[in-house]
Amino acid sequence: MNPYDPNTEPGTHFVADALGISNVNMLNTTYRPADPLYRAATRVITSAYELNEQHDRVTVAARDAFPLLESIGRGELGRARTSYAFLRTSIPKLGELLTKQDRAYDQLIEAVSAYKRLLPDPDTEHSATKAHEENREQRAAGTTTGR
Repeated sequence: MNPYDPNTEPGTHFVADALGISNVNMLNTTYRPADPLYRAATRVITSAYELNEQHDRVTVAARDAFPLLESIGRGELGRARTSYAFLRTSIPKLGELLTKQDRAYDQLIEAVSAYKRLLPDPDTEHSATKAHEENREQRAAGTTTGR
C-alpha cells in the first residue's frame, strides 16, 4: 500500500507506485555507496523530493493567486489597478513554477527508469542462482565419487 498522498507528495507517491515500495527513503539502504544501484536509488530519492518541493511551491503560488482570480471571475473589479498589477507578476511566476515542476517530474521519470534498468532481471537472477546451486551439487557429487 502506498503511504504517500499524491496530492501533497506526488514525487514520493510516484516512486512508491512505480517500484512497489512503501518507504522511498529506504530505497538505497541495501546497496553500498560504490554500487551503481546506490547512486541510481539516491537519484530517485532526491528527484522524488525535488518534485514534492516544486509541487509545494506551485500550490502556494496558486493559493495566493486564487482569491484574486476568483474575484475577477465574479466581475468584482473594485481594486482593478492593484489586482492587475498583482496578476502581471503572479501569473508569470506561476507559469515558471509549473515549468520547473514539469522538469522535476521528467527528471523523476528518468531517474526511476535508470534505476529499473540497473536492477537485475528476476528471471536471470533466478537462473543464475539455480545454475550456481547445480554447479555446487555437481562439485559435491564429484568429490564424493572421486574418493
